Amino acid sequence: MSAIPQSLQLREIRPGDNLTGLSLGDTSLVPLKSFLRNNALEFHQNDIAKTYVLVNDSSSPKIWGYLTLMCSEVMLGQGYRLEDSPKSHQYDTFAAIKIARLAVDQRLQGH
Repeated sequence: MSAIPQSLQLREIRPGDNLTGLSLGDTSLVPLKSFLRNNALEFHQNDIAKTYVLVNDSSSPKIWGYLTLMCSEVMLGQGYRLEDSPKSHQYDTFAAIKIARLAVDQRLQGH
């Protein structure tokens, strides 16, 4: 079992990253690990979703967690208008960013 590193950095996922060492500690979280291993890099490279990995500083970094973001939108209810917005600037939707996946190695959870 790896010791918790003293220094971590969040960076974009890269080809060649070791995507198998993340330990989430609960079998219900297997889909999070499967996404990282099977889809995250392809989605990142094709601009479907952007994944950022939390890695230790070393020549062969271990992934300690990850975050995947996707474009989304907030749909406002019919007739909804921002209080300070003039009538001519009503919007039906607003651009948003969705946290699509978020996982942290069990040894870092709670820190």
